Amino acid sequence: MIIKDIIDYLETYFPLSLAYDWDHCGLQVGNINKDVKKIMIALTLDLNVINECVKQDIDLLITHHPLIFDPLYQINTEDEAGKIIELALIHHITIFSYHTCMDRGLFGQSINDWLMEALNIKDYKDFNEEGLIKVAPYKTTLNDLIQHVKKQLSINTIRYVGNKETMINTIGIVGGSGADFIDELANHVDTLITGDIKYHEAQNALSKGLSLIDVGHFAESIMISKVKELLEKQFDIEIFESKQKDYFSYD
Repeated sequence: MIIKDIIDYLETYFPLSLAYDWDHCGLQVGNINKDVKKIMIALTLDLNVINECVKQDIDLLITHHPLIFDPLYQINTEDEAGKIIELALIHHITIFSYHTCMDRGLFGQSINDWLMEALNIKDYKDFNEEGLIKVAPYKTTLNDLIQHVKKQLSINTIRYVGNKETMINTIGIVGGSGADFIDELANHVDTLITGDIKYHEAQNALSKGLSLIDVGHFAESIMISKVKELLEKQFDIEIFESKQKDYFSYD
């Protein structure tokens, strides 16, 4: 079996055609026509992750976030990206990233489908034709929703915007950084669950009566176990989950 067999299968759920124009999904480093015996899955590629791959003799590394997002005008092996590329080439590790293809995945397989399922919410739907934002009816208070999110997503500390006693009837989910959708969602949902919310984005949401729950960017790491499940249904191959942790620590 070669890496292309894995890529062709995942194309069923995360076709590269779903990537936004500004995104850089797909092959990052390596050769998809080489044999594959070991796969690792990680949210974000950093030096710890590539060293995990080296230690485990990985052939294919699948990530959500692309290694090469902005144009590279040089490969400096003293920089993190350059060192990662160097190690990948030396150890013949092919790197393939999905990002917005996985954000918008097909057949109920996407970051936001998985987050809704993790919250035990089944009657959700696409907010628009793009298939990115998921929305659902969910009647509770903001406080109870916060506690539910913390428990289901195993998050100890959470930021939120709004009054905890506010009644919630509808929620929206955008994994990663979804604050750009505040204006679009303000009149359609009561609470947006997303990550990476900035101060003035919180101000904007509050002024529009939209409460926010910030689960952080690392909530997208749900993709690791979910992609592993998909691959295990199709292939008899050794698959490793990266031990990567959130970059943020909380007291």
